[in-house]
Amino acid sequence: MFQSYTYYSAIIALLLSGTIEGANDTSSSVFVPASVNGPSSQFAFALNVDDDSNDLYFRLSGPSHNSWVAVGPGSAMAGSMLFVVYTSSNGKNITLSPRLATGHSEPSYSPDIPVSLLDGSGVTNGTYTANVHCRNCTSWLTGSLNLKLTAQSWIYAIGPSNSLKSDSRTATIQRHEQYGIFTLNMVQATGDGAVPTDTSMNSGAAAIGSPINDHDWTAIFHAVLTCFAFALMMPLGAVFLRVLGSFRWHWMNQIIASTTAFVGVGVGIYLSTTYNQSSSFSSAHQIIGILLTVGLAVQLFLGYFHHRIYTQTQGSTLYAVLHRYFGQLSIIVAVVNGGIGLSFASNDHGLAGYVVLAIIVMVLYFGILTFNRVRVNRKNNVRTFEPYRDPGATQYDSSGIHLNRMG
Repeated sequence: MFQSYTYYSAIIALLLSGTIEGANDTSSSVFVPASVNGPSSQFAFALNVDDDSNDLYFRLSGPSHNSWVAVGPGSAMAGSMLFVVYTSSNGKNITLSPRLATGHSEPSYSPDIPVSLLDGSGVTNGTYTANVHCRNCTSWLTGSLNLKLTAQSWIYAIGPSNSLKSDSRTATIQRHEQYGIFTLNMVQATGDGAVPTDTSMNSGAAAIGSPINDHDWTAIFHAVLTCFAFALMMPLGAVFLRVLGSFRWHWMNQIIASTTAFVGVGVGIYLSTTYNQSSSFSSAHQIIGILLTVGLAVQLFLGYFHHRIYTQTQGSTLYAVLHRYFGQLSIIVAVVNGGIGLSFASNDHGLAGYVVLAIIVMVLYFGILTFNRVRVNRKNNVRTFEPYRDPGATQYDSSGIHLNRMG
C-alpha cells in the first residue's frame, strides 16, 4: 500500500511539474535592460502572440515610484500603439490606458483598443506589474506588427518621479524621464496564447542603444520666463520710476520684461499643444495668460502715448492713470495666475515655494510704493491721492516725479 501511495504521489508531482513548467515555457520574447542606471533598471517586458487569434499577451513591469510606465511597438512615438500603466486612485491597483501617439506629444486614450488586465496585476514592493490581454492587437489604426520579423522594433518610456493616482484612462501623464528602443523576435514570441511568467532575463530581445534621459525643459522655461517678467522685472520697473525717479531705467526695464514675458507666453503656447488637457486652450490659466498678454501690449501703448503728450504739455494725462493702475492690476493677476499654472501642472512642491515667494515680492513691492507715495505727498503738501489733473496744471504726476526725466 505504501508503495502504491509513493507511486501515485510521484505521478501527481510529475503532472503538476509539467503543468507549471508548461506555463513558464509559454512562447515569448523577453526584454530586460542590462547594466543600466535609473528607472530603466526596473523595467521588464515579456510578449506572447497567440497564433490562433493574433491576440497579444504580455507582462509589463516597472518602478512604481515613477508616475507611469509604457511600452508599444515601433521605433518612434508617431503612429505607435502605447500601453500606459499608472497607479489607481487607491494606490494598490493599477490603471491600464491604451493610447495612440501622433508624435512628440502626450498620446491620447483610444477606446477602440480592446485590452484587459488579468490576475496578478497590481503594485507590489515598489513595482508595477501588468498582466495584459489585448484582443486582435497585431494591427491598429496607425500601424501593425510583422509577426515574421526576428527584430521588431518596440519603444518604452518611464514617467517622472511624482505621484499619479487615477482610475481614469484619460489621465494626463507628464513627459517621460527616461525612454529607450529595443527589438523583439516575433517568431519566437508566437505560439499558444498565455501571459509569459518569466521576466528574469533577456530572451529573443536586444536593446538599441542606451536608455535616454529626458526632462520637460519647456515647462521650466515657461515658468521661469513668465515669473521673472511679471513677478520680478515689472515690479522693479515701477520702483525705478516711482522711487528712483528714473524714466530711462523704467522704460528700458519694462521693455526687457515685456519681451521676456512675450517669449515665455510663446513657450507656454507651444507647451500647451503637447498635452491633451491643455491643447484646447480652455483652462483658467491659459485664458488669463492670453488676456494678460493682450493687456501687456495695451500697457506698452498707454505708456508711450502718455509720454508723448507729457513731453508737450508737462502735465499728467488720463493715459498715465490707466497705465499706472492697469499695470499694478496686471502684476497682481499675473502673480496669481502663476500659482494657478503650477496647480494646473500638478506641481504641488513648486506651488508651495512659489506662494511664499510671491507673497514676499508683493509685500515688498506695494510696501515700497506706498511708503514712497506718502513721503512725496507730505513733501508736496498733498493731502489726498490725486491720480489725474488737467494738463498744464502741474509739472508733477501723482507721485511728484517728472515722467520725462531721463536719468
